[in-house]
Amino acid sequence: MNKITDITEIYDYLDNLKNENYLVLIAIKDTIGIKTNGNLIEKFNEIGIARDLSKEYGHSYICVIDGCQCKYDSVGIKESESRYYFSQYGHDYGLVSRVYRNGNYSSITIDEKEYSVNSRGFNIVVFDKNQDRIIDSVCFDTHVSGYTCMRNLDYSGHVAPSIHMDSKIDASVSDILKRVNTLESTLSELKAQNERLQGLIEVKFQHNYMLHTINSIKSKESYDDARLRFFKKMPKATGDLRMLQLASKALLMKLDEVCRKENITYWIDDGTLLGAVRHEGFIPWDDDVDVGMMRKDIEKLMTAIAKYPDLEITECYRVFGGPHHNYAFNFKGIYSFRIDLFIHDWYADSSDLSWEEHQEYRIKLCKETQNLFKDVPNRDSSIPITGKKLTEVKKLIDKYMQIDTKKVSEADANAIVWSLDNVS
Repeated sequence: MNKITDITEIYDYLDNLKNENYLVLIAIKDTIGIKTNGNLIEKFNEIGIARDLSKEYGHSYICVIDGCQCKYDSVGIKESESRYYFSQYGHDYGLVSRVYRNGNYSSITIDEKEYSVNSRGFNIVVFDKNQDRIIDSVCFDTHVSGYTCMRNLDYSGHVAPSIHMDSKIDASVSDILKRVNTLESTLSELKAQNERLQGLIEVKFQHNYMLHTINSIKSKESYDDARLRFFKKMPKATGDLRMLQLASKALLMKLDEVCRKENITYWIDDGTLLGAVRHEGFIPWDDDVDVGMMRKDIEKLMTAIAKYPDLEITECYRVFGGPHHNYAFNFKGIYSFRIDLFIHDWYADSSDLSWEEHQEYRIKLCKETQNLFKDVPNRDSSIPITGKKLTEVKKLIDKYMQIDTKKVSEADANAIVWSLDNVS
C-alpha cells in the first residue's frame, strides 16, 4: 500500500482511507463538483458516506468519518453554509463549508489550527488516532475530469498540537467561540426576531390566561401565579439562539474570572437575573447578558483590562429617549455578542422620597437631552452620541450629578441606585 501522501488519484486515495485508525474530515469549497459521478459515489459509499452526493450539486457539504463509519454529515440548505464542531480523542475539531455565492470557503481546524487546503472541491484532512497525528491534508477538484489533486505539504505528517488550556472556562470559551464566529450574518436578524417574539409571547400569555380563567376558575390560581407558571413552562432556546446564549455564558464566566482576580464586585441584572431565578438559566428568547457594577469598579476594570489581551471594554454613549451611558465587555475583535455593564452609584438612603427625587432628575435629564437631539431623525431609537453632541450630553450629565445631593461616597451610603446617566 502506498504512503497516503504519495497518492494523487482520487479513487486510490479513497481506497486508502478504509482504515479503522483514521478520522477523516471533509469540507467542500465552492460546491460538490459537476464531475461527481456514479463511480465516485460508490467509492464514497465504501468509506462510509451513504448520501448520494451527485444529487447535492450547488450545496455546501461537510462530513466526519471515523473508522469507515460516517459519524456526521450535513448538506447546506440552498446556498447556506454547513458547519460542525466537536471534541474527540483529546482534540477539538471544526468544519465549515461555504458555496461560491456565500463566501467560497473550506475550513478544517484541529485545536483551532487551520489544516484545510481551502481549494475548490473536496478538502480532506486525515487524522491518525493511534499516532495522534495529522497524516495528510489534500483537495481533489471534482469540477474537472481528472480530479486535480492539491496537497498542503506543510501540514501533511504534522503532529496535531496538544490542548493547553488554563482552565475549564478556557476550554468552554474555545469551543463556543468557534461556533459563534459563524453567526455574524444572522445575529441582526435574530435580535430583530427576538424583539418581535417578546411582544408575541406577552399576547400569547394574555390569551392563555383568559382561557385558564374560563376553564379553571375553581383552582383559585392568581394572575401572578398563572403568569409564573406560563413562563416557567416555556421551552429553552435551541439552534443559533442557544449557541449565542452559550457564548454569552462563556463570556460571563470570563468576566467572573477577571473580577475575582481584580477584587471587583459585580452582579447579574435585569433579564439575566430574571432568567437565572425564573428559568434557572437564560430567558428562552434572551440573547445577551446584563451586569450591574458600581461606577468605581467599572473604572477599576477599565484599568485592569490591559492585563488581558483577549478581552476589551468599550465605553458607549447612546441616545434612546435620554442619554444611555454604559460599557460593553467582549472578547477582543468579536462583536457578535457582548456583556452590557450598567453603572450604579452609592446613595444616601433607599426611601421612597429619595427614589422619587432621583427619578425627577432622570426625567429632567432626558428632556434636556431630547432637546439637544430635536432635529435628529429617529432620536427615540438607539443611536450613538459622538462629537459636539457628546460633549454637550456629558455636561448635562455632570450638571445633574451635582444637583443630586443624595449621591454620596461609599462610606456614607446606605443604598445603591441605577445611575442618572443610565437612562433608557
